[in-house]
Amino acid sequence: MPAIFLRTLSFIIGWVYRLISSHHHYPLTPKKTTKAEDEMNNMYFWLQRCSICLDQTYNLCLESCRDQFCKDCFSRYIEETVNQSWGLGVTRIKCPVCQEIINQAEWSRYVSPEIVAKYNKFNQPYRPYSRYCITCQHSISPCQSPNAQGISRESRLANIAKDLDLLSKSAKNASLSILIHEATQHFLSTCQKGSTFRVGRTQELCQQVIPILHQVVLNQMDLYCLASSISKQLVALEIIPEAWKHAQFRHISYFPMEIW
Repeated sequence: MPAIFLRTLSFIIGWVYRLISSHHHYPLTPKKTTKAEDEMNNMYFWLQRCSICLDQTYNLCLESCRDQFCKDCFSRYIEETVNQSWGLGVTRIKCPVCQEIINQAEWSRYVSPEIVAKYNKFNQPYRPYSRYCITCQHSISPCQSPNAQGISRESRLANIAKDLDLLSKSAKNASLSILIHEATQHFLSTCQKGSTFRVGRTQELCQQVIPILHQVVLNQMDLYCLASSISKQLVALEIIPEAWKHAQFRHISYFPMEIW
């Protein structure tokens, strides 16, 4: 085939290609995106995702910390947290991302009333420790919360003083009388009329008096009920929930039996 024919054919093909290309507004080859544009698109995608499942687009944004979730994931998270909050203390609902405490008025909007009622039942500031009695087949709580008993602080102090006096009169030997006198003096000096209860004073009182009451019982078992009652009343003086919880277990460790 003559070379001039090949050159003519090549020229015609090139001319036709340029003619077609000139009539297109966009190039035939796709435009390449820059690395910065790819990163921005990728960041925007993840900013729209639920912070728990990273799959669904968020439709809930917390008022306090502004973390975002889909409603299904957030509701399941609240339900699981409530179902696990059965301890003696109060479980605070926290953001699963930043751990900031979420107000109950906010998180309760995304769960059923039954879940809210369950949370309120098992997250009381003074939740008593309970044990099941196989004899009477009932749940027994050695220490009742201060709010549940409806007794004023002044009345409780007067009852403790009266019971300590009765305990002293019931002692059968001099050594027990000395122990009870020591406990009574410490109680009266701490709770004398007109004095104010500073934070930590009740803890000190429980730490010093309850072991003495236990020593009295070890020497004279018929005083168990009276000594246990005094110990419970000392625990009920505590108004700080966390300190009350520790005082409750202090009483149980020294007076494990409940006698009715």
